Amino acid sequence: RLAAGIIGVAIVLGAAILAATLAFRGSVGSSMALRDPNAAEALSAPEAGQPYYLLASAELGAVAAPLDNAGPDVLLLARVDNAAQSLSLISIPPDLQVTRDGKSTDLAAVASQGDAELIDAVKSFTKLDIAHFVKMDEEGLAAMVENLGGIDVELEQVIDDPQAGDIYLPAGAVTLNGPTALQYLRADNLKMGRQDKVAHQLKFATLVLQRLFNGNFDAN
Repeated sequence: RLAAGIIGVAIVLGAAILAATLAFRGSVGSSMALRDPNAAEALSAPEAGQPYYLLASAELGAVAAPLDNAGPDVLLLARVDNAAQSLSLISIPPDLQVTRDGKSTDLAAVASQGDAELIDAVKSFTKLDIAHFVKMDEEGLAAMVENLGGIDVELEQVIDDPQAGDIYLPAGAVTLNGPTALQYLRADNLKMGRQDKVAHQLKFATLVLQRLFNGNFDAN
């Protein structure tokens, strides 16, 4: 049922998911705090020993007006299964159309009404309960990358998008720091356009998890 443009990745984890979650929270500090006091009310406590879902939202900031949109720039839904030591990620387009109060709108517009509204909209669309919510802004994401000592990525194409920033990233092996990570995640003047952009965002999330789990997992 998920619309075209949503891409997923499955990860088999070889370490405790809770430990990595705590490490992740420590790396971004207060930038992950729920800013909407009602957000917790939209979350559902997971059943003991059962898989659960986590929604992650990130705002990447902008250097040009066309990219300066209200609401999140990245939405990822993760299914965590501690028993099987596995995690699956799905990228959800922020412009995905949903129905709210009988009217069609997109998730970015819903998010402008608050974290609780965003969580509830994703729950309604996917028919899934969400147990945890992570929210980061531009500064928090850059700080996380710096605290992890950078993220190593193999670029299959040049990143050179003036609307995403003034940083040029050559094809090949690159270590992303805070500013270059934002450039990598924002850029969309790519060979396959939006498809490549979403693939970059999923790859980045996977590589962050790899650092948190000390490389002890396989990604497909």
